[in-house]
Amino acid sequence: MTSQNLYEVKPLSLQDRKKLKRQYVYIIVFGVFAGAIFFFIYNFVLSTGQMGNIPVFIFTAFALIFALFISYFFWSTYLDLKKGIKHCYTGIVTDKRINKHTSSSARHNSGGSHRNGSSRKNTQTHYYITIENKQHSVNYKQFSQVKINEKVYLEVSPKKKEVLAFNVLEKNTETIESYNSIIRKQNFDNLEKSLPMREKDIELVK
Repeated sequence: MTSQNLYEVKPLSLQDRKKLKRQYVYIIVFGVFAGAIFFFIYNFVLSTGQMGNIPVFIFTAFALIFALFISYFFWSTYLDLKKGIKHCYTGIVTDKRINKHTSSSARHNSGGSHRNGSSRKNTQTHYYITIENKQHSVNYKQFSQVKINEKVYLEVSPKKKEVLAFNVLEKNTETIESYNSIIRKQNFDNLEKSLPMREKDIELVK
């Protein structure tokens, strides 16, 4: 069964379901860990009232946004398991893209001032490949396995876009042959530099 000739719809396998169910565990563990941090900050820092109401409002808004993200990931995984299907893409990789996002957070000194505080930078890297004009998010291992103009097979969950399977079907032989020819030329050049040409060789190249 195809949809707009872009992908094929298949039922989730037992292994696919196990992989998606593991996401529940990761989400719950991460949510509990983050919730403990929020609880600690609120009870031991903000609840004293020494910093005023504005930091409490900002902290509450941030906690709500974080809770919405956790709820979205949990709900999207639930919907993928409930639907029981996956989208299967087969096609040529037409583009590869790396997106890096750097955020910085300031550390305060004991007096609460930024003047003598330090900043910590956090960089997030996302990898994308395009198959037949459709962009997909993949991990670093999958991104490094494939090159442009190679044919791949990709299975993803419809809602969460979790990659369930990734295989390179056809390698780009032109790229491989070009790489091999470069290596052979480099080896020949190195050999030519290390060994002096004989008189017969000189006569051949004249």
